[in-house]
Amino acid sequence: GYPTVVPIAGIFERWDHLLPLLRHLNGIGFGVHPISSLGRSRARVDALADEVRADLDRYGLRDVAILAHSTGGPVGKLALLRDGDVGRIRHVVALATPFKGSRLATVARAAQLAAFSPSSRQTVKLSLRTEVDHRITSIFATFDEVIGVPNQVALGTNLEAVRLGHYALLS
Repeated sequence: GYPTVVPIAGIFERWDHLLPLLRHLNGIGFGVHPISSLGRSRARVDALADEVRADLDRYGLRDVAILAHSTGGPVGKLALLRDGDVGRIRHVVALATPFKGSRLATVARAAQLAAFSPSSRQTVKLSLRTEVDHRITSIFATFDEVIGVPNQVALGTNLEAVRLGHYALLS
């Protein structure tokens, strides 16, 4: 059967930001498991990834697919890395994700956004961890006003959508 989909929204967004996609997926047979404790994803990536893993344990979920938007992608990748061979997470589908950083983060005043700068320790360290990239599909727009250049996953599946804009992929 289909895996259960776990949505992870980008920074300052809640899981219901992905509701149009989730309704569609649910309509064709996917289960959906939101994690409301992620709130508006303002915590550090490692704390959010730990919360994802703890929630999957709490509910006994295994073999799930993470659907992430924007900065939810690095959260999903780190959760996948930390999951190892446990089997909680099967795959991450990341939409408009700053795997190599965001140009907006270079001018951001908020510390949460600055962590996604192309030169930040977090971005560089996570991009060098390629051992789970084959379990990540990155879907990015031909033009992204938030991230800038396409952010491909080094060893993952990278799909360029002929859509313009960071949020257009959600429709």
